[in-house]
Amino acid sequence: MLLDNIVRFCDEQYSSYGDECGCDDGICNHPSGVCSGSCYDCLYHIHYPSRAPLGAKKDYDCVKMLYHYVCQYSFLYSKELLCAFEYEWRFIRDFPYYHILSLGCGGCADLMAFDSLMADKGINKPVSYIGLDKNALWTPIHQKIHEYCNNSNVTFKVRYADVFEFFKKYYVPRSNIIVISYLISHLYNTNQIAEINTLAKRLVDTIKKKDTLMLLIINDVNSYKRGRNFFSFFVDAIENCGLTVSKSEYKYFDTGNLFDGQRLGTPYNNNSICLDVPLDIKRKYHADASINQTVQLLVEVQ
Repeated sequence: MLLDNIVRFCDEQYSSYGDECGCDDGICNHPSGVCSGSCYDCLYHIHYPSRAPLGAKKDYDCVKMLYHYVCQYSFLYSKELLCAFEYEWRFIRDFPYYHILSLGCGGCADLMAFDSLMADKGINKPVSYIGLDKNALWTPIHQKIHEYCNNSNVTFKVRYADVFEFFKKYYVPRSNIIVISYLISHLYNTNQIAEINTLAKRLVDTIKKKDTLMLLIINDVNSYKRGRNFFSFFVDAIENCGLTVSKSEYKYFDTGNLFDGQRLGTPYNNNSICLDVPLDIKRKYHADASINQTVQLLVEVQ
């Protein structure tokens, strides 16, 4: 499976650094001037900037940290998106092809999830994937994914571009599955959330095609303070361009400790999808696939 293949590759690459920093030429670019010595801590500070100390990491600017990221989060993120694909299988099973457009693709957890779906459902239709990410440090990981896809009859491409700039110049008209996973919270963390309405309009303009079924999946942090209330902008943009939204549904993962404001829509059965994290990966990277505190907006377009 793609998930296992890429996690093992990233584990090997991460381990090859030993105690060395993964920044260019081994010169650490940590804002504090001193390497933290912990990719886990740096990732935590990036994801929760309000909890980070002064001089903490703010962006994914170290390839070693990205290897750690894939090992730590891929099982969890793939499970979240596999739940969405399984839930929407009734809608997408008759698609003549699957052309996935992933915004802020990073380690491509959505493709890992779809790869699992392909194996489970015996999908033998044409599958293609275009990922957008402005961070070219993902390149060695994407190259490994490309190798896997070549052997699995999946067309795989990544464009290293800012999503706002990309949609000014290019169209992706054949896309029928759009995935936006953890991008909105990242825009919130990086003070770009005011541009979300522009992004929604540009996205719809580049993929709109009447009489073509399309699924939009937004998967992100379950907190209105991290951009959740901006999900609906994409539904508005779809309807404003004349397309028909046949379903717009929120789903969440009930971890047992949610407050009322996080119970948006209906819950998934947390045990419906099982992705077992190898014990060594779990211990080394604090990886876990059983803790899901995200909310999803699933939009069916006809």
